[in-house]
Amino acid sequence: MDAAEFLSWARPLVGARGAAAKFFLNLPGRLLDAAGPGHFLESSVSDGRGFKTVKLALILAEGPGDIPAARRDAPGKAALAAALLDAVAAERPGTAAAREVLGALSRWGLRGSLMLSLDYDAESREFGKLSFYGYLPGPERLRELLAPFGLAADAARWAALAGPTLAFFGVDIPPRGPAGLKLYNKTPWMEGGLPEAMRAAATSLLEAGPLRDVTRMTRLGAAEEEKVYLGFARGVPLDVLGRLRAFGAGRGPLSALKAPRLKARFVGFDGPRTEVYFDAAGYGPLEDAR
Repeated sequence: MDAAEFLSWARPLVGARGAAAKFFLNLPGRLLDAAGPGHFLESSVSDGRGFKTVKLALILAEGPGDIPAARRDAPGKAALAAALLDAVAAERPGTAAAREVLGALSRWGLRGSLMLSLDYDAESREFGKLSFYGYLPGPERLRELLAPFGLAADAARWAALAGPTLAFFGVDIPPRGPAGLKLYNKTPWMEGGLPEAMRAAATSLLEAGPLRDVTRMTRLGAAEEEKVYLGFARGVPLDVLGRLRAFGAGRGPLSALKAPRLKARFVGFDGPRTEVYFDAAGYGPLEDAR
């Protein structure tokens, strides 16, 4: 999505009352202006929660190796990411780790690959989870990434997750509690295998469109947790996905999004919770604008 497409459906849900809401609604345009070409906006809806949480995500359509040298260091985007940290720091412990990771991205020359997302709670009118994403330059830099989270001593334990299937990493700053680190490993569809609990879900999603890949997200720390994402080969219109029994058979939160250009990119499964991530036709690497 571009900023106008995001705001067309998100603004009525967020409203415009209060400083946090105004800050959130100003972000889509500011993020895209700071990021430059090759980026787009994405959002998500969670099964059973309707639109209580509105997510804004800035996504890079290119891999880090595809970023032109002139944009590899993107000070505008990095500065806005720092401003986001400042905006939520007063109500949020744990920003120190995220600042260290931003510094590492700068040192690695990958500031132009920075992606981020911010949740906004439309009921409480408060910010939710703030997340930053980036690419690891190589497996040998894993210890440096782990250090801000006190996990450097466990580098050998996580080494298998920093190999050739590592797509990117993420840093979460929740409303309460310290920042956390997660690694995303992506494999082509049917090559990565699926947990038993995911097989029925995958069968259901195949009714809406072919699948392209499986991404396993691992939260690092004392209690290792995994989340699985199934990615579509082509964007699936939200109304098509919403007609599946798994998404309310036309009566769930997806059916409330009356925007024909919005298409689901992938679906995430996190225990009993299901999330649908979507953007608009014509944005990002999956779409061919047909």
